[in-house]
Amino acid sequence: MLGILQALGEALIGVWCMASAVQGYLPGVGHLGNVMSRVLVGVGGLGVALPGLGLAWSGGPDNVTHLMAGVVAIAAGLAAQFVLRRA
Repeated sequence: MLGILQALGEALIGVWCMASAVQGYLPGVGHLGNVMSRVLVGVGGLGVALPGLGLAWSGGPDNVTHLMAGVVAIAAGLAAQFVLRRA
């Protein structure tokens, strides 16, 4: 049951980030004004929403790897947004 809730939560957050990147507006942050932040938030959302590929690709990255890479990309996109907004 915990695994299902984790997968559901990751999918919701990932799709929310991808949709926000496409729209150019992230609730709680505001307008994503530059392309770099939009791309990083969108790719990060894809990484968070992507399930583990262990069944399709032997030795492929697992779910935790995607989650961490996605969180790092989203954080980098938000940091870029805040730095470029102040400049």
